[in-house]
Amino acid sequence: MRYYAFVDRPDHLPLIRKLSDGADGLTVVNVDPQDGVDMAEVEALGVSTNDRVVISAAALEGFSEVIARLSSMPDPPSILVLAENAGENKSLEGSNVSVVDLMDHASHRLNREWRMIETRRKAHALVDSLKDAGQIAIVLQDDPDPDAIACGLAVQALLGRNRATAPMVTFGSVTRNENVAMVKMLKTVVLTVTSADLKAFDRIVMVDVQPPYFDNDQIPRVDAVIDHHPYPVEYDATFKDVNTMYGATSTMMYEYLTASGERITKRLATALLYGVMSDTMRLERGATRRDFEAFTALWPMANKDMLSDMARPRLKNGELKYFTRAIRNRHLSGDFLFIWLGRVDKEDIIPRLADFSLQMGESSFSVTCGVVRNEVVISLRSLDPERNAGEVARSLFGRWGGAGGHHAMAKAVFPLAAFKRAFALTKMKEVSGKTLAILKEELL
Repeated sequence: MRYYAFVDRPDHLPLIRKLSDGADGLTVVNVDPQDGVDMAEVEALGVSTNDRVVISAAALEGFSEVIARLSSMPDPPSILVLAENAGENKSLEGSNVSVVDLMDHASHRLNREWRMIETRRKAHALVDSLKDAGQIAIVLQDDPDPDAIACGLAVQALLGRNRATAPMVTFGSVTRNENVAMVKMLKTVVLTVTSADLKAFDRIVMVDVQPPYFDNDQIPRVDAVIDHHPYPVEYDATFKDVNTMYGATSTMMYEYLTASGERITKRLATALLYGVMSDTMRLERGATRRDFEAFTALWPMANKDMLSDMARPRLKNGELKYFTRAIRNRHLSGDFLFIWLGRVDKEDIIPRLADFSLQMGESSFSVTCGVVRNEVVISLRSLDPERNAGEVARSLFGRWGGAGGHHAMAKAVFPLAAFKRAFALTKMKEVSGKTLAILKEELL
């Protein structure tokens, strides 16, 4: 394979020589913009189908004839046109012709570099703010999901720490069966702590969650927050990176690691990939271009067998009854689906059935409710671009407890007793009916 370059501007020659590295040779034809291409010279070159032709054009019009001539061969060579502000030029059409607009490519690449610099500066600022700390607590939500667990591992890697000096902690526990399996397969630990325990740590970092999620007296302070959920109120933190333009916080942490030049191990790549997949429902819900980029980069690095085992839902025999209950107790009004589960033994069945609920009928917005011990737990899901699940949760249930999330999914948790007192309710059926009435007034 040989390279043939038709050039009317010499500044592209270094790039063309780089492109032709490893070829059998490079022939450069300098073109005078005034005179155009000498077609007799083109014929004499003997370009064949296995050769590659590069056209470096300041004035594209001067090359239309040579492109047409080479493209008319029975089996034409591949032609790459390097130009600036090429736009739509009909003379360059052909299955064997591609046009690279150097200005567009340069702009895209430079914008990526600006973003990389910004991310690197954030990562360094985070590391610098924590470098003198002894013990660091990485706080996750009460029932940590794959996105949170993956981000906790990524923070450990970014800080050069391990679970001894920077443990992942929660006020609750990992309950969903597949998440328990994830923790086990990754050979990591999420510790259950109290507010008193947190006071013993030198620094507190939150990932995939923010202080308003917790009760006021649970968190003595917060030093750093990284999250992709919107937040309804301001709070103090030395370092704060909250960006709703991501479908998963794992994508943010992937960018932190790559911008800082940190090596991503197979174990960490598997965790981050699962974090992206689970929070975006395999890139089908709320995924952005950055999530697709992270997925593409992490996929070849990850352990696919481990990923498959973690991502496969596991149902225990005792949990099947809740699916039957959800189907029996569903209430569909237009595209709004409401499910009341009553009392449930484990909280994790509620978000699982919330995900399942959008497969029922023609629903595009669903709310799944249950009572766990003495609290009402509500999971909201939205496929409707006009209805934001996080905003609905905060506006309707935030007055009684914690509520929030983002457009596609949200959660509210509040004391059952407070809700009963607010509306003078006595029976569980009345709680279900009032909850549905509040939602209908807002959504229908």
